[in-house]
Amino acid sequence: MGNEDKKILDTHGENPSSEAAVGSSDIDITVIIPTYNTKRYLSWCLDSLLAQTYPAEHLEIIVVDDGSTDGSGELADEYAAKHENLRVIH
Repeated sequence: MGNEDKKILDTHGENPSSEAAVGSSDIDITVIIPTYNTKRYLSWCLDSLLAQTYPAEHLEIIVVDDGSTDGSGELADEYAAKHENLRVIH
């Protein structure tokens, strides 16, 4: 799948954003984690994914936080600051 196929839709899901191309052509696997008030489990989930033996440069992790009020979004941001292959969408 090329970069042109890996676009994030705008907030209405209508048009791909050319500025928001996900990852690079080196990415083989993208894991998307939808989250809402899952702070209790989020560290376990992310630690598990990050501990995989699959090369990090070929693995992309995206956490989609849907307005959590328990600090899930902030926790995901902390992980994203430490891991280049992890990003958060709020």
